[in-house]
Amino acid sequence: MRNRGQKGSGHRRRSSDGETAASSAPAGSASAPAVVSFLKEFSAAPPWTAKDLAGALNVAESEANAALPMLEAAGYVQRTSGGRWMTTDQADAVSGAKEPRFTRASVDKAVSGLIDRVRAWNAEQRRGTKVARMIVYGDYLSERERVQPAEIAIEFEHSGDRGAAEQAVENEAVKGLKARSAMLNMHLLEPWMAGRSHRVLL
Repeated sequence: MRNRGQKGSGHRRRSSDGETAASSAPAGSASAPAVVSFLKEFSAAPPWTAKDLAGALNVAESEANAALPMLEAAGYVQRTSGGRWMTTDQADAVSGAKEPRFTRASVDKAVSGLIDRVRAWNAEQRRGTKVARMIVYGDYLSERERVQPAEIAIEFEHSGDRGAAEQAVENEAVKGLKARSAMLNMHLLEPWMAGRSHRVLL
């Protein structure tokens, strides 16, 4: 899907305050979905290091170094020069990575619009379900000018217990707040998403 030797701007590590895919990809204490999210995030990145892996997943660099040979054996990453690594086409297939085709400015606009919609939606909810937290992760956190859709995770709060009716409201809200934007991948927040590198939007 791309030239694996392509150069670009580097990844900037973000502090932690975090797409779910089934995989056996190992990475120390990080969960398999978190590792898959890293493979997707760094799909089109220039060669990266164990430090980048550790920073994205918020694990010790020693854990990242221990995980890399396993990821290599699984066919998800390959060595390059200078102790650096790149993801493989197999990693793209597992993670669902796409060619970064959106400009940063356009995704910024989509994310800003989403924030406005969430605030308006919350204001309309006199009682019941509201959005308590919203975060973004993935290659949107990089400084690259072309990115994949922003990975957005939303956590809801309810005035009472979270039952089937409340879950249905959450799913419908996520669908509506996305507003059919191709630049947003929307998810219900899971612990691993908040555990990896991300940025808080609300």
